[in-house]
Amino acid sequence: MEPLSILADLRDEYDRLDRILDGLSEEQWHTESGAPGWTVCDVVMHLATSEEGVVSSIANPEPVWTSRDGTLDDAVAQQVARNRSSSAETFARWRAAADAALSALAEADPDQRVRWAAAPLRPLSLATTR
Repeated sequence: MEPLSILADLRDEYDRLDRILDGLSEEQWHTESGAPGWTVCDVVMHLATSEEGVVSSIANPEPVWTSRDGTLDDAVAQQVARNRSSSAETFARWRAAADAALSALAEADPDQRVRWAAAPLRPLSLATTR
């Protein structure tokens, strides 16, 4: 798959999710998700902070999370709990983070590995995990 195609596909996925989220009622935002203990709003906050992590990983080689901090799942759950906010704020944060991540992935050196949860990845490989 060509690099521009990967990023175009990612943009399409972000746009599709945006349309779905934009149509949710306040009640739907606070419905339990498929992730135990998390609402739809919590899942979108996780997506937002994950996209912010993409930008941070590309810009900063120093790891934010280490195994000394507990499991990655624990760190993610704590991050979501710390960042809980209204559905409108969560949606706006996800939109901004998704746009920033897409830009960072497009501008990154394609051969420079980026630190990520499981292993360092090239930017386009990281894009496919989104």
